[in-house]
Amino acid sequence: GRFDGERFAYHSINAAGTFAFLGSVLGGPSSPTYSLFYGGLDGSPIGKVINTQEAIAFGGSAGDRVDGAPSRLNRLGQIAIPVSQPDHTSVLMGYDGRSLFSIAGPGDPAPGGDTFATVFTGSLFTGQPIPPVLDDGGGVLFGAQTAGGDSALFSAGVTPGGGGAPARVLGLGDEVQGGILSPTFELQALDREASGRLAFQSIYSIDYYFADFLRDQGPAGRIAAPSDPVPDLGSVLWV
Repeated sequence: GRFDGERFAYHSINAAGTFAFLGSVLGGPSSPTYSLFYGGLDGSPIGKVINTQEAIAFGGSAGDRVDGAPSRLNRLGQIAIPVSQPDHTSVLMGYDGRSLFSIAGPGDPAPGGDTFATVFTGSLFTGQPIPPVLDDGGGVLFGAQTAGGDSALFSAGVTPGGGGAPARVLGLGDEVQGGILSPTFELQALDREASGRLAFQSIYSIDYYFADFLRDQGPAGRIAAPSDPVPDLGSVLWV
């Protein structure tokens, strides 16, 4: 087949020239899907790693209907990618250039004796995917819902055979400056620096207002929220 020029999305490249992206192939032996492709500028052939979901209908907006966005490609050549299943749940998969493996998905153990119901890594409220955050050491931060009703960010290792049970980082009901992460845990943005500090944008009030937060140790500190004063400019209208 051939690549659909309107269906390229979420490309990433590391310092070694290894790259990955989502794409869709037309004219092949099967129906079009979104798939993860992986290759290298050193001449390594571009290969399809896994189908991540069915492709969007013809005529839809280009590149904005993916259910799950992949992480960046780290310096080790690893990448994390949510893969949609027919029952509308998702599994977080990992790929290291050689093998494809599951990191977390429905039925897998979750902290506190619970099990995962689905991986979401994004906003169910806005309907937009947010990539898992993958660091250069192979640690990944992702969102998930559990069978017991928890909705939170979890951390795990991206290694074949599993890097140990995922750990809960923060989520539904947790305290933040100015409120708690409720009535629903919803993210619009997420990033983490090498030192481990976590920046995120989430709902924190019963009015469903979003705010920007920065978490190092303990409760997350609020950076900006509606009505916060901005020197010489007035106040924040919307985050």
